[in-house]
Amino acid sequence: MSITSTVQCLIQTGNKQAIINALDLAKSEKIDLDWTPQQNIFRWLESYKKVKPSQDLAEQLTQLYSIRQLDLSDQQLTETPKEIGALHNLMVLNLSNNQLKELPKEIGKLDNLSTLFLQGNQLTKLPNSIGQLNQLRWLNVWDNQLTEIPSSISKLTQLSYLSFAENQLTEIPESIANLSNLEYLHFFKNQLTEIPDFIKRFRKLKSLRLEYNQIQTLPSFIKNLRALTEISLAHNQLSTLPKEIGQLKVLKYLDFSNNKIPKLPTQLGELPNLLLLWINNNQLTQIPKTIEKLPNLEKLRIYENNLSEIQCHALQKAMPNCVIKS
Repeated sequence: MSITSTVQCLIQTGNKQAIINALDLAKSEKIDLDWTPQQNIFRWLESYKKVKPSQDLAEQLTQLYSIRQLDLSDQQLTETPKEIGALHNLMVLNLSNNQLKELPKEIGKLDNLSTLFLQGNQLTKLPNSIGQLNQLRWLNVWDNQLTEIPSSISKLTQLSYLSFAENQLTEIPESIANLSNLEYLHFFKNQLTEIPDFIKRFRKLKSLRLEYNQIQTLPSFIKNLRALTEISLAHNQLSTLPKEIGQLKVLKYLDFSNNKIPKLPTQLGELPNLLLLWINNNQLTQIPKTIEKLPNLEKLRIYENNLSEIQCHALQKAMPNCVIKS
């Protein structure tokens, strides 16, 4: 069995140390293993090359010029050496869960980078050079201290996943308006007050997560996002929902819990693929009859509203295959 085959088998077992040992034996063999960010990326990424914090990081980086995936997560790093910019073959870089406050401008030299994990740091800004990463498809900057996003991000037109969740942003900047390949847009737990009009351009968008903000309105242009399968606007200040939401025929997950919604549009009953609907903790006095006709609804949360026990019982009787929490 070749080293490549051995590594592939070991990855299935999850034995990280054995994988690392096998890779050490394979320095002279080019290993090319398939991976996608959405499918267990960390199983491969964490076991590929874990740099030891006890060694000099800058020195190690000079010896890794041909590496494709590099994991520097959970090492209490306070800075990233500028030598990182010499890793021109790097495709995946994990800097998550450290103590980084900024990134070196040299990170823009990673012209083959497709995936960048920066979550769980103390970043207050990103370098303008991040806009040079024109192969980047996955950017996670979740849980940092950003108050603004560099305008150069507009150049990352290959991005399909973008998360600036859990920062201190007051708006979704227009600099991302040209990112027409976005499929996942996550800005939850910020200080947003509105959903900008340019969002309607993201025709490939599948997941829109904006929970825990201060958004007051879900615009009617949401109807343009026909690829959406998930919308989360929980814990905002919504007082109404647009009837146009009924045009999103591939929606599977809707979370409008913990808002101020007194009435639901009847068009919610026109979502044939909806699996989960959370509308708990609002101001509802009734549930539209059309909800009872949702053919695939599996879970419905309606508690902490102004619904009577009789209404809840009748709804449960009308939807015997749906788990209803009232």
